[in-house]
Amino acid sequence: MQSLVGPLRCVPSWTLVFGCLFNLAFGASSASVESDILDIVQRPRWLASQWGLSVRDARSGDPVLGFQEDKVFRPASNVKILTVALALERLGPGYRIPTQVKVSRPLDADGVLDGDLLVVGQGDPTFAARFHGWDYQKSTERLSRALIGAGLKRVNGDLVGDASYFDGPSYGSGWVWEDLQEYFGAEVSALSVDDNVVDLRIRPNASNGGVARVQAQPADSGLEFVNAIRTVGRGSPDVTVFREIGSHRVILRGTIPRDSRPVFDSVSVPRPEAWFLRRLRSDLGSHEVRVDGGVRIVDRQRGDANSDGRWKDLLTVHSTPISNIAFHTLKRSQNLYAQTLFLQVGAQSTRFEGLEVERRAQKEMEAFLESHKVGARAAYIEEGSGLSRRALMSPSAMTQILHGIQEQDWFSDFWRGLPIAGEDGTLAGRFRGGPAEGSVRAKTGRLAHAIALSGYGVNRTGAPFVFSIFLNNLPDVSTSQAQGDVDRIVELLVSSTW
Repeated sequence: MQSLVGPLRCVPSWTLVFGCLFNLAFGASSASVESDILDIVQRPRWLASQWGLSVRDARSGDPVLGFQEDKVFRPASNVKILTVALALERLGPGYRIPTQVKVSRPLDADGVLDGDLLVVGQGDPTFAARFHGWDYQKSTERLSRALIGAGLKRVNGDLVGDASYFDGPSYGSGWVWEDLQEYFGAEVSALSVDDNVVDLRIRPNASNGGVARVQAQPADSGLEFVNAIRTVGRGSPDVTVFREIGSHRVILRGTIPRDSRPVFDSVSVPRPEAWFLRRLRSDLGSHEVRVDGGVRIVDRQRGDANSDGRWKDLLTVHSTPISNIAFHTLKRSQNLYAQTLFLQVGAQSTRFEGLEVERRAQKEMEAFLESHKVGARAAYIEEGSGLSRRALMSPSAMTQILHGIQEQDWFSDFWRGLPIAGEDGTLAGRFRGGPAEGSVRAKTGRLAHAIALSGYGVNRTGAPFVFSIFLNNLPDVSTSQAQGDVDRIVELLVSSTW
């Protein structure tokens, strides 16, 4: 019988099941598990799609089961597995990202700075409500309190931002323009605040035909909202949010029924470093520290503002440890944090001088993969989040990485960040009530026409395994159908007795 999903590549010791080769490493239930998995991947709705599956013994690393495991697929956010592992290895879980403050002249006895104040960012993403109980008033408080503690009472000049630590474009390689206004495609900057995103709450007007009410949080983003959403008598909400690349104008169109619950959306903020400074200025003002000048940004393509030697160190604040940033990156699949970690590795690399930061990070990723015997034919990674449509990886390479990193000193920090099936993160709503609930930790991934799931599990006999499942070239079926079939395969693995 011809395989409906193309030729299989399996590891030695085979058995023939439905005309397809599968590895014979299962115990008494092998035929049942294999046939059940084949029933899933050969369903008619996947006729035009491509499945890839690799399962290894988590202790020995030996292959247990493979299905097109050496072919390459778009791994989507499974790239974050590699990025977090790379960052933990190169930077160390205890590393804290610094943000420096410099002054053009010393503060006088009254705490007045008769000149400019320079904030030099190095990519700390923890100036965000997410790290402060979702209190937006505290996003930049760590820095403002440090400045007040240093005696600052007034700035007669400007607030200046230097985000040149990350040179090159503000977006990852391979990101597509349609994503750049979305929360998951926000600009990456060495000076970021609140994930560089504004959340929107859209409510109907009290009367038909009235303009809907739009609330933006935080409110001081500098975005201009053009609201053309009308309230209607009945139906379902149909709302679109559009911001052109580089523009601060956000156009909202559509309709919302009068009895509708609020609709929630979000939009990314361009030039986030300028927003950072405005937020800092506002926070300082709330503590009665006056800034007389404006805010301005050093051109990131022209280099470091403090290279002219006139700036003097005032203070430095640090992020939470990289391990904590890695936790949020994996649990919530946060693209900004992932790309920031990727660029951190590139910025601190001393082996590839002369290249842009992201290109140095790509080189470091290549070296990391090679150290785990994963070559260029099995993986191509050009940015840190998985948002690139050009990323490629084989399931076998992914399980090889997942097995190999278990021996690293930082693995416990990596493990802690992986979503737990049916319990938290991006797996909170999946696997509930099934055999995999609480026994699988894995990273999700989703792009248009591609989903992925890779991680760790334990089968019915207590044998730990690592797995990677990629499904690409999805037809016009719902994401829930695709996720359901992927999840069913994981449940079969968990229920097995090999």
